[in-house]
Amino acid sequence: MSEPAGRTCGPAFPARHFGRTSGTALRALSWFLGCGLAAGCYPATTRPDFLPLPSASITEVELGVPQATRAIAIALDADSIPVRRTEARDGWLESDWFDVATMRPTARRRLGSDVVKVRAWIDPSRPNHSNITVETVFRPRADPSRPERDLERQVPISHPVAGRVVKALGEVSRTYGGAAADSAKARADSLVAKAKADSAKAKADSTRPVKPDSTVPKKKP
Repeated sequence: MSEPAGRTCGPAFPARHFGRTSGTALRALSWFLGCGLAAGCYPATTRPDFLPLPSASITEVELGVPQATRAIAIALDADSIPVRRTEARDGWLESDWFDVATMRPTARRRLGSDVVKVRAWIDPSRPNHSNITVETVFRPRADPSRPERDLERQVPISHPVAGRVVKALGEVSRTYGGAAADSAKARADSLVAKAKADSAKAKADSTRPVKPDSTVPKKKP
């Protein structure tokens, strides 16, 4: 596991510089906004140039990005996932492509859900907290005409490695006081359950008899 030398998010602008001219302030603001959009304030980041898949599992922990990165790397490694690279400063890690049956790196063709790869992105959330997003991907088909990333798909939640990832996220979450590990399926199930509950309540309200308004005066005969 390697860690690159420390990086800073652009040049340092002492507070007194911002009062000199509006042009200086605007240039400084533009720099910091651009820095924030460019890979989380790491202009020379080692991060992959793509985002995690929307269906990746996610949890929040009460740790800074470097500490959270090391914590999830240790948890995944403890569950036999062969983490090959950890970049704590940049907040990401990845495993080798590995055989699901042996949990070891493999030179087999990367085709089908028997050969997978795990990646994690760690990003700041609330103060002193970080979100850990972990994907487990496979390639359902080969297509030399397309970029390799376009061929990758998230494994289903029932996949054995997906279960190991959720378990590792849960361990880190329990240890460092974060939110429970979540997944796309869990979020979808939660939304479906809420929709059913709302629908049942609405149906019950519609069938409830309406009481007459006692505040309306009765007409005299």
